[in-house]
Amino acid sequence: TPLAKALGWPALDLTRFAGLRGDPRMLAAFLALAWTSAAIGEEFLFRGFLLSRIETLLGGGRIVTAIAIVVQAALFGAGHAYLGVRGMATAALVGIVFGSGFVLNGRNLVPVMLAHGLTDTVSLVALFAASRPA
Repeated sequence: TPLAKALGWPALDLTRFAGLRGDPRMLAAFLALAWTSAAIGEEFLFRGFLLSRIETLLGGGRIVTAIAIVVQAALFGAGHAYLGVRGMATAALVGIVFGSGFVLNGRNLVPVMLAHGLTDTVSLVALFAASRPA
């Protein structure tokens, strides 16, 4: 949020989550989707598959791994276009963190899946409670 404010970025577009406020059924549905599609699915796709395929395509090595982390993060950010420019930038930064964590943790997807699921859970619960995540 401080970086977004300093750069004059617009607020996150959270209109798709408007019905979530105070609706426990919708919260449960979004949480199920977040843990299956996002935490597990996106981590398999972006970190588990794309990152390593980009490395293979470019020939491997530390510089190539760094490039692969940035490329998969940019694609991850683009996949969050429904959140607007700020949401895409935020997702891309999260993609760099998750990609780096994946590589630094011996390419183990479980920790990044848990981090992704917990991040989404905190955000969804905040929206449910009519608050905005920091």
